Amino acid sequence: MLKNIKIFLFLLIILTLLKSCQTKKYIKVEKPDSSQVKNLKIAHKESFISIPIQIKTTEIEKLINSKIKGLIYQDNNFEDNNNDNLMIKVWKYEDISISASQNKINYRVPLKLWIKTGFKVNNFGIKVSQYKEIEGTIALYFQTIIAIENNWQVKSNTIVNGYEWIQSPVTKILGVNIPITYIANIIIKRNSDFITKQIDHQIYSLANIKPFINITWNEIQKPTLISDSLKLWMQIIPEEVLFNQIKSINDSLNIWVGMKCFVKTYFAIEPIPTALKELPNLKIISNPENRLSISLLSEINYKTMDELCKQLFIGKTFNDKKKTITIKKIDIFGGVDKLIINLEVAGSINGQIYLTGTPFYNKEKQSIDITNFDYEVKTKNKIIKTANWLYHSQFVKTMEPKLSFSIKNEIKEAKQMITSNLVNNKIHKNVIINGLVETIDIDSIFITENKLEILINMNGQVNAKITGIIDNK
Repeated sequence: MLKNIKIFLFLLIILTLLKSCQTKKYIKVEKPDSSQVKNLKIAHKESFISIPIQIKTTEIEKLINSKIKGLIYQDNNFEDNNNDNLMIKVWKYEDISISASQNKINYRVPLKLWIKTGFKVNNFGIKVSQYKEIEGTIALYFQTIIAIENNWQVKSNTIVNGYEWIQSPVTKILGVNIPITYIANIIIKRNSDFITKQIDHQIYSLANIKPFINITWNEIQKPTLISDSLKLWMQIIPEEVLFNQIKSINDSLNIWVGMKCFVKTYFAIEPIPTALKELPNLKIISNPENRLSISLLSEINYKTMDELCKQLFIGKTFNDKKKTITIKKIDIFGGVDKLIINLEVAGSINGQIYLTGTPFYNKEKQSIDITNFDYEVKTKNKIIKTANWLYHSQFVKTMEPKLSFSIKNEIKEAKQMITSNLVNNKIHKNVIINGLVETIDIDSIFITENKLEILINMNGQVNAKITGIIDNK
């Protein structure tokens, strides 16, 4: 009797083990190859920032009038300048006025004159002399031609371009006429050098855009935290500066500057600062485009995606009739043209399975979703052989709609950040930037070994206004 009980218990144990083996399957699949992803080259588009700079001729007038004022020239000696018998004083009479045409600036410089002149004769020991003070006002005309060379040097050349008498002086002494042209030539000769140097100096100060471009060039290369809540960083890598020669439109000097660069954003990871690239020489072009085109290369780290998936799936049990599996662990990494999700499962089957899908941008939801979600090829073959029920279950279809990674806030933050930097942004004490982002869209998604790279395109316009002197302070 005891022997029969032992035999019964032994058979019961064997049957239980056999049942257990029938209900629990162990699956082991080789990890998909992702080695080719390591050397993937991202086709990152260049960003293009066009900055039309406007300098009002009234700003030039303010500068020049602030530097040229009061007494400009005086000669208190009759015997200098080869005994010319002239004493001269010259004052600025009225404000200097300016007009512009193409790359030329024209100036009208009104001057007030005081001249003491006459003659002295010494014959036969008899000295005869007569001197007379005369006054008058004259307007001298000057013209400046401006150019900026590719090495950033400002070339400003100012020349005398004529004169007109506002009030002609009385020019007769003892019945002898003193030619007006003679007086005008003396005034021009003795004042033009001072005036042209002052004009050229102020034009150089206004047209010398290198200091503030250099400041901008250096500052944009530094990683910037643009959203503390999202841990969103941005880094700009400038490549070259484009330039179109100065032109005048509607009493303004217009300077067009463009910049080509690469823009990257980083989620949750602060980019490592790199050595600053030096400002290169200008690239002179003839047909500039007034546009803002920014291509942001943003990224979502797989660790960030892992954390979101853990909240959704870890510990969740999926049922199919009498079969169940529970997700114990999840790991996302990049494959060739596919995103790979590794699941460690337990239940009716135990082990690791791999699923793949293609990330795409869902414009309506503003999210990165997964399409073509299915078992990886080797996993599929293994499941069909060992757990066919799982292959035909709703497991994959249940997971797919939940694999959605919203980037709505990231896009909003990026747009707000760029827009905020384009509204009355005083990048220099004399330079104000204004602009707007008109359109924003996702261009491409690249799968790399450790993250998704997302190319975001933004288009709009921007301009800059200069007031006062540009310097390095």
